[in-house]
Amino acid sequence: MGDGLDGAGVLRFDERLLLTDPEQDGVTHWRLPKVFHPHPPKTPLTYHGKRVWTPEGDYTYVQRNGPGQEFVLNLDDYDGVKDWALDLIANSERNDRRAVTRKARPAR
Repeated sequence: MGDGLDGAGVLRFDERLLLTDPEQDGVTHWRLPKVFHPHPPKTPLTYHGKRVWTPEGDYTYVQRNGPGQEFVLNLDDYDGVKDWALDLIANSERNDRRAVTRKARPAR
C-alpha cells in the first residue's frame, strides 16, 4: 500500500480481528466495523450483496453467505476499510517494534 509497513505475518491475536459476532453461536454471523456497511452506490462484499446488513452503533451485522474465507471488497468504495486495515497492521506487535527501533536510531 506504499506505507512502508510490514504486512505479511505481522498480526497477532487482537479482539479487533474477530469478525464473528460474539453474541451469536457459530461463525456465520458477522459483526464488522461500520465502515464495511454497504449502501448505494457502494458494491457490497462479494457473495453478500443480497444479504441483510444491519447497522448498529459502531458495527454492521450480516450473516455469512455459505462457506468461504476469501471475499473481495472494492476499497475505492470503502475508504474507511483501508484505514481500518492499515491501523491493524501499523499497530501490530512487529510494526510497533520497527517504529520503536526507527525512533531509537540516531540520525545519520
